[in-house]
Amino acid sequence: MELAIDTSSNIASTALSHKGELLSELTWQSTYNHT
Repeated sequence: MELAIDTSSNIASTALSHKGELLSELTWQSTYNHT
């Protein structure tokens, strides 16, 4: 199982996959970038 997190811009996202199959994805717009 893999968890991916992207906070490099003001569009943040997370994704959960298992054996190459995407199980869940969530994306949202944030006020600030994470640095």
